[in-house]
Order: sequence, then structure tokens, then C-alpha cells
Amino acid sequence: MNPRVKSELVRGRRGLRRIWRGIRRTDRRLAAKYLARTQEPRLHVGCGGHMLDGWLNADLDPRADDVFRLDAARPFPFRDDTFARVYSEHLIEHLSFPQAQAMLSECRRVLAPGGRVRISTPDLRFLIRLHESGDPAPAERSALQERYIAWASAKDDLPGRQSGFVIN
Repeated sequence: MNPRVKSELVRGRRGLRRIWRGIRRTDRRLAAKYLARTQEPRLHVGCGGHMLDGWLNADLDPRADDVFRLDAARPFPFRDDTFARVYSEHLIEHLSFPQAQAMLSECRRVLAPGGRVRISTPDLRFLIRLHESGDPAPAERSALQERYIAWASAKDDLPGRQSGFVIN
């Protein structure tokens, strides 16, 4: 399938999911239910398909009804001091610098006094080694490098599976 057509179809599905969730008020009910039953509320920003038990899992494009829809680059729809913990793994590097600043500000705002924020990013040494490898043939890459390049290339409709494209 043409990558542009595929991209438009994906955007269309996301839009329909967003509308349907709004009609059903899925996110408001999900957050209210979670906060009402939880002694120590914890927010997982950008969960993707990796949901954590006991956390309010949130993602820009939730693919399940038990994942809260949250755009990390915009104000979070929660009151100040709501969460004891905020966690995000491999998300912030996908945001522009101003969006990342906004996300960190929102994490701080919704964090209760004495709470903790943990933000995880890719290992810089891994990316440097990927770059220093000079883009060897796939057979010469480590299994982890190859999986990472395949994942990143498929995600962004890159013109090839080269480490330079992935790092950029």
C-alpha cells in the first residue's frame, strides 16, 4: 500500500477513535474511576501498548478503553497535586523542545508534594554506537540495533533502514 494512503487511513482511524471516545466520555469516566479507587494515584504518560498495573495509563492514541487519551504536549486535564508518581518512558524524545518543556511543567503541576517524576529516554551510548557503526549491512548489526532500526523505520515511513535516518 502507498505510504501516503496508509498514513491517511491511520489518521482517519485515530480521528474516529477520538470522536467515539468523546461521545462515550471514556476518558472522563476512566480517570474518575481510577482516582476514586486509588490511594496513591500514579500517571503513566505515553504508555503505548505497555500498560502498568495500578497506574492510570495514558497515550495520545489509546488502542484500548482502559487507556486514558492524553496529548503530552498539551495541558493535562487534571487538577494540581493529583498524582503521587508520574512516569514516562521513551516519549519525551519524540516531542519538540517547547513541547517537552510543556510536558515537564505539566508533570510537575499534577504531581503532589513529595511525589516523584521519572522520565526515561533512549541510551545515548546505544545511539552513538549505532551512528559510529557506519551503517553496516544488517547482518553486521547487533540484534538490538537491527530491532531498533526496524522499529523506528516502520514508525516514521523512512525511505530506508539506515541508522542516520533513525537517529535523526
